[in-house]
Amino acid sequence: RIRRETFEAVADLPGIIFALRILSAGNLERAATTNVVQYLLNKKMGSLVLLYNVFFEALVLVVLILSFRLSVDVAVFLDGTFISPFVLVFIASIFFLSREVLTIISVGSLSRRQVYRYFSDFWVLIELMAVVLVFSFTIMLKVQGKKDASTVALAFTTLLLGLKLIGSLKAINKELATFVIAASKIIKDIKWFALLLIIALSMFAEIVHGIFIITPELCDDHSNLSEGKFCDANVLQSYIRIYSMAVGDIELENFMQTALVVFVYVVFTFFIIIVLLTILIAIVSDSYSK
Repeated sequence: RIRRETFEAVADLPGIIFALRILSAGNLERAATTNVVQYLLNKKMGSLVLLYNVFFEALVLVVLILSFRLSVDVAVFLDGTFISPFVLVFIASIFFLSREVLTIISVGSLSRRQVYRYFSDFWVLIELMAVVLVFSFTIMLKVQGKKDASTVALAFTTLLLGLKLIGSLKAINKELATFVIAASKIIKDIKWFALLLIIALSMFAEIVHGIFIITPELCDDHSNLSEGKFCDANVLQSYIRIYSMAVGDIELENFMQTALVVFVYVVFTFFIIIVLLTILIAIVSDSYSK
């Protein structure tokens, strides 16, 4: 009984959730494993006000995604004559931007350091960039039309919207939150592995490209279009072909031209496909377990 009353008193403290943000990442993780903090979070997460808020934000996000997709179709096929999707995009974008401004003001009332920490969060940056780009790109579509629309901006904006949707799944239940947080941690932990992989793939691409262009008879045979990419003057084709080999598009029969090519093939398959991918699996398993 005394324990429950203590937990209730802690849960009723004003601003307790925001106060926890002042802790460092390590202390925050340790605090989250304590019974009192778990009780606090369960109580806050179970409140009807919070549930309604989560449901409403999810609804607005769905409206934003669908209206943005529809606004692109309207701009392309109807020359922007149907304005309803654009209006919905503006309303939803303003809602999310206003929420972020209020959150920043609330966090800033604690300390300036918390504002920096808030903006250093991956999912916060993704959500901000997604909303800003959706708002900007929709204005560009409405004002300038499809002729001046950037396909790169459209693809990047759609990607960020998808990531924002994935990030919002954290609020649905604990299992989804675990998967989303684990995915972000895995991406963070493999950054040095990714650098090593890029260097290794670049090295092999340059090696094979050099062998093929210096040996004329290898490029005279056009029977194998895939390996013919190594003969292209654009070395980027060799990089793309090496990457496709790393993900499984590889056969020994395509690399039997000379003994040197066979040797490079053996080293490549052992180092990239066996060693590095085994290391990647170990890193992913370790990150997920944490």
